[in-house]
Amino acid sequence: MSESLVEKLRNLLIEKFNINPKEFRLHIPASTETWAMTFWPPSYRYHDYGISITAYKDGKLVVGSGPIYTNEGIREVLFAYKYERRLRKAKSEEEVKKIYEQAWEERKRIIEDFRQKKFEKHLKGAVRYFTRLFIWAEELAKRVSEEYGFEVKIDANSKTFFITAFDSTGMNDEQVVEEILKRVSAMVKVEAMLLNEDKMNEFLTSRGIEPWKPRRRRKSQRR
Repeated sequence: MSESLVEKLRNLLIEKFNINPKEFRLHIPASTETWAMTFWPPSYRYHDYGISITAYKDGKLVVGSGPIYTNEGIREVLFAYKYERRLRKAKSEEEVKKIYEQAWEERKRIIEDFRQKKFEKHLKGAVRYFTRLFIWAEELAKRVSEEYGFEVKIDANSKTFFITAFDSTGMNDEQVVEEILKRVSAMVKVEAMLLNEDKMNEFLTSRGIEPWKPRRRRKSQRR
């Protein structure tokens, strides 16, 4: 894909998805890449990573969307509900170090369970919201894959979370652009559905899973 076509793709993305040109980044490619870009459609403005497109020298092209901060979110929740209190009560640096190590190991175990789709054991734990979100995301990836005719996957340990890829070997520039636009459309759609908690709860209930009910702060705590 030539430099002029990369710029054409950028302009098409800005026009098609109503992207502010300031919310668009072309990156210096890594050694295995030919080009890479990131952009933020209006619905992605609260994300650090937006939608990314990366073209690799072997012809592989990856479109990623998200993230939902899985690693960071799990870490924060574990500390807030399980380890923070223990840290406050720790009486030595050695004890503090041990608690951090335990928290790190637990986070790795949870991520690995999510990667293997072993969600059930976490439905009532500290990370129950992420568990439900992953179950919902798996369903959305399946729905979007069926609708668009290509595979969309989720990655529990990725900054982009939703991922779809294709081999551009043998394609001309116009074919590559067309394929990218389809996959970006899928990313925008799946992202909008992901954070719709009403739809998520409806789906969870249909599968016999207790829906997610966000905790509400007491009125006296509201400002």
